[in-house]
Amino acid sequence: MKIVKRLIAWDEHRSLQKTIGKLICGLIPAKPIALDDPDAPDMTDWKEVEKHWGFTEEDRPRIIRGYQIEMLLALVPAFLAILIIWNQFTTFGQEWKGWFTVVGLFFLSCLIICSRWWRIWMMKNKKFQPLSMWLGVEDDEKYR
Repeated sequence: MKIVKRLIAWDEHRSLQKTIGKLICGLIPAKPIALDDPDAPDMTDWKEVEKHWGFTEEDRPRIIRGYQIEMLLALVPAFLAILIIWNQFTTFGQEWKGWFTVVGLFFLSCLIICSRWWRIWMMKNKKFQPLSMWLGVEDDEKYR
């Protein structure tokens, strides 16, 4: 880590460090998203959800853009998996050894895309739904 910091002169780029920190902190809600949180309000009232998560109506477009960027970045593991497959098909005569890596990269990519898509859906519709209900695993009248 020290070598990497020296290569990019991390200590000299305080403004970059602060910008990255503000970007990351701006995308994370002030309180955790949890149904079993003892401080959680009635999650069917969107105004209470906004207050609980620590953002306002003006923050919604910025948060949605951040989640969309994260979805695009989630394509990186899928692209790496495709490169591994391409490498395997272009090097004939070698044994296939990368199944777990490819499956893991695709799973990671799908997991990130699905969770971000769920959060974007909630932000755009101003409606909270548990992930299990949004995916169709459960059905609860309270969150319809």
